[in-house]
Amino acid sequence: MTEEALQRSNRALKVLSECNQVLVRSQDESRLLKQVCDILVDVGGYRFAWVGIARKDEQRTVDPVAHAGYEAGYLENASITWADNERGRGPTGRAIRERRPVVGRDIARNQGFEPWRADALERGYRSSIALPLVTDGEVIGSLQVYSGEPEAFNDDEVRLLVEMTNDIAYGVKSLRLGKHHELAEKALIDSEAKYRNLFEESKDAVFICTPEGRITDLNPAGIELFGFQSKEELQKVEADSQAYVSSESWADFRKTIEEKGFVKDYELRLQNRQGKELIVLASATTAGSNGGNSVFFTGILHDMTERLRLEEQLYRAQRLESVGRLAGGIAHDFNNFLTAVKGYIDLALTELPKDSPAGEDLVEAGRSAERAAGLTRQLLIFSRRESMNLKPLDLNITVKEMLKMLDQIIGERYQIVTVLDDSLGRINADAGHIEQVIMNLVVNARDAMEATGGRIYISTENTVIGEEYAESKDAAPGNYVVLTVRDTGYGMDEEARLHIFEPFFSKKPGMESTGLGLSLVYGITKQHGGWIDVESAPDKGATFRIFFPEVSSKTSVPAGGEEITGDLRGNGERLLIVEDEEQVRKFIVTLLERNGYEVTEAATAEEALERFNKEKGHFDLVCSDVVLPGEDGVWLAERLSGQNPEIPILLASGYNHPAEQRAISEDGLNFISKPYSRNDLLARIKELITKD
Repeated sequence: MTEEALQRSNRALKVLSECNQVLVRSQDESRLLKQVCDILVDVGGYRFAWVGIARKDEQRTVDPVAHAGYEAGYLENASITWADNERGRGPTGRAIRERRPVVGRDIARNQGFEPWRADALERGYRSSIALPLVTDGEVIGSLQVYSGEPEAFNDDEVRLLVEMTNDIAYGVKSLRLGKHHELAEKALIDSEAKYRNLFEESKDAVFICTPEGRITDLNPAGIELFGFQSKEELQKVEADSQAYVSSESWADFRKTIEEKGFVKDYELRLQNRQGKELIVLASATTAGSNGGNSVFFTGILHDMTERLRLEEQLYRAQRLESVGRLAGGIAHDFNNFLTAVKGYIDLALTELPKDSPAGEDLVEAGRSAERAAGLTRQLLIFSRRESMNLKPLDLNITVKEMLKMLDQIIGERYQIVTVLDDSLGRINADAGHIEQVIMNLVVNARDAMEATGGRIYISTENTVIGEEYAESKDAAPGNYVVLTVRDTGYGMDEEARLHIFEPFFSKKPGMESTGLGLSLVYGITKQHGGWIDVESAPDKGATFRIFFPEVSSKTSVPAGGEEITGDLRGNGERLLIVEDEEQVRKFIVTLLERNGYEVTEAATAEEALERFNKEKGHFDLVCSDVVLPGEDGVWLAERLSGQNPEIPILLASGYNHPAEQRAISEDGLNFISKPYSRNDLLARIKELITKD
């Protein structure tokens, strides 16, 4: 049941309850019917209500005997009958004649409302319900209720209004027979039982509380929401210290509801018994009066905590994905520059004597370029754009092989403790990337204990993930392998925990940046189809649990290229080089020409295809960048292979879009990553040209 439907049902139940209380006290039929109409308008919030008695005269007249709400002369011109004619085929006539409720969902389009439509719409009536007053099989009249909104009467509301009308009919009959007290009291008991049933079964928290916030009544859903065992236990809670995050929160809520008399979808921050924050939407009204002050509030609390958490999780994932795309684009350009820088350093070194001082400077420059290439690789891992070498991997073996290196990295003040599951399943992973994950988590744990030293716990285990939890992680249910890294450091609050995977965010006091460490962990984990759960609190340390899908069978691993030995120089072979960056293209052409190749160059795929056709395909190899202006290198490879399936094609890139990565992998295309060294490129070209 939606919140709006529940509110309507609650409103109808209140109308039913108050009408039955009137029945108990009433001594006069006319007064009873007038009070019923007043309750429908004042408590039920309907625009207009009236009661008509069905006469058994020749015209079968319906005489209005009571009404409330906005009428403005409507009944004077109504001339309603329950005969089977034009003015008897409206909702009232049909309800009496057919002995059933007749709902007019939209007066503007209801054909049976034609004689009264203009007057009804002028007065703001948009939908209606006519309910026959039936007792002992006899129709004595009809109750009509009008709403200012179309489609106003849902099934639960109709059911409750029918029950109310039946009670009224019994009340009228009993008044006429002088036995009203017995019947009214029975109806009151029945209606309150129905109200209690709806109260108990609601999935949202339904409450009654004092203006100070002390709860006097709460349904089972509310008891569960607040984490208590019983209503009595919850009623002992001090409103300003235990049930609410702050007294200001409740004070603002109270001020708003007392000024307006009601609130709808008011965001209220509470906390449960365990201290967990609850974010709820409150819809409530004031009730009772004591010298102008509210006696209590009654309403509904709809728990939004989990939904808002998932929305925040989605927002963070989208934000990280956007940063990842930016990082990938930067890496592409950076790798192009590094290819040229490293290439020209290599070329310069070949021209200098081995003992040249300038040579030593160039070697140092080359090392700096290598370190820059390492940073770029981290950007690509973070952006999930680096190609991976996936194969079945035993996490236990990886952890054991890294322990010696990790001990050296973290220093003597820290100790690594491992608890590894001997029956651990395998995961399909890139070994180098998983090593990055472990190393960054251990370094992060060390930094969290920088002031005191301590122990870092690394553990592995198998687990089975069910459908509900998997859905919350946008993953598939099944078997998973869990890697856990735990520290006993200073921990972090909820705000810091929400940002730890963002690049250059630091949870360490007084520091602004830790680089890409945890961002890399996040990117690699996502790239492997997994996710990360983080538990932490100030002064309680942090626990990172990473879930990787377990492989059900051993996955075959494609064999890599054979090691190239011997002379890397060419013998006059003709090569077509396609590269849009001029500096990179110039380096490649210079390198290849100095090493015995005849080179034709092009800056775009379209230009390369034109030159290939002009030379009638007489090339021994084509080497092309993947990312080009216009059509890309994959497109070019497909066109050239279509004309000459035997020609070797080598693609190169420092960054690939996922679709390009899939195409390269699925088509079995040759690939070399930028930035590459002089020998790497020469060896790969030699391998492809000399391959049988």
